[in-house]
Amino acid sequence: MSSAALVECVSPDDWTPDADGSERADGSAPLTVPDLDRFMQKVVFVDGHWLWTGRTDADGYGRFDHRGRTRRAHRLAYEWFTGPLAPGILALHTCHIRPCVCPDHLYAGSHHDNMRDKAKAGRSARQGRPKTARVPPAALTDIRGSRLSNRAVARKWGISASHVANIRAGRRRGGEGLTAPMPRAA
Repeated sequence: MSSAALVECVSPDDWTPDADGSERADGSAPLTVPDLDRFMQKVVFVDGHWLWTGRTDADGYGRFDHRGRTRRAHRLAYEWFTGPLAPGILALHTCHIRPCVCPDHLYAGSHHDNMRDKAKAGRSARQGRPKTARVPPAALTDIRGSRLSNRAVARKWGISASHVANIRAGRRRGGEGLTAPMPRAA
């Protein structure tokens, strides 16, 4: 799905934080003004996405410390702005971009839903397809033009440092927000 086909996220100014920061009646994580300010300092807006620039885990998902727990940033964004997730339910991306925390690009789904989406998008290792990472078109320009190290750029966009090196060297090309795999050696 191209970024142009995605719904733009509403402004964080349109959301009302919880006044006292206490647990919500629906069980979702409380949101206070300081929480939202600290969260949004780690977000950049690119092509309709809210891309996480803070700490990430090994899988490229954003990590955010909230109330003494480290949480996945996209899951927390979903709970804050959409509602609680039942146990065993995941916050899945419609845009398939792991660092995206835009609530409009997230939906609740099961592990089975996640695996089906993964296979449909061609990211399933069991299908014998090479592993690729989705990168928004604006990110490709930033990656190619940045003077930061490959590791720093990789953290910013939620991809591997070797992927950044391959993009910079022209061994991977972008299109429709998806980088194509490198050609296999004969």
